[in-house]
Amino acid sequence: MTTQRQRSDKLATLGAAEVVSRIPRNGPPGRARRLTEGPGSSGRSILSETDWRRVGRSLGLSPRELELVQRIFDGRKLAVIAQEMGLAAGTVKTYSQRIYHKLRVSDQRGLALAIFTEFMRQVNGETSQ
Repeated sequence: MTTQRQRSDKLATLGAAEVVSRIPRNGPPGRARRLTEGPGSSGRSILSETDWRRVGRSLGLSPRELELVQRIFDGRKLAVIAQEMGLAAGTVKTYSQRIYHKLRVSDQRGLALAIFTEFMRQVNGETSQ
């Protein structure tokens, strides 16, 4: 079983293009596939909680926005996310659109790339642009 730190270390060794190539292009609309493999794994587990908070702060995401991004990474549908967060489905859709706008992306692949790019900047000691 791999640890949180081992997954983060493995991610740090990958280039952004390789990370994005692991994100499926096809599939039902509005559904992200898990970025990690194995039983009980979730997309958010690819980064530690500390790394998630650091990346979220660097990208200007509120704690609530970061929570939504993590749930998207887990492969949950927006309707399920809405139920889990106690929000209307339309509210979650609006939040996700605002996050996409804030990060200047248009879909979940772009969202993943933005998160991983920021993580790599931090690993390499660069400042966010």
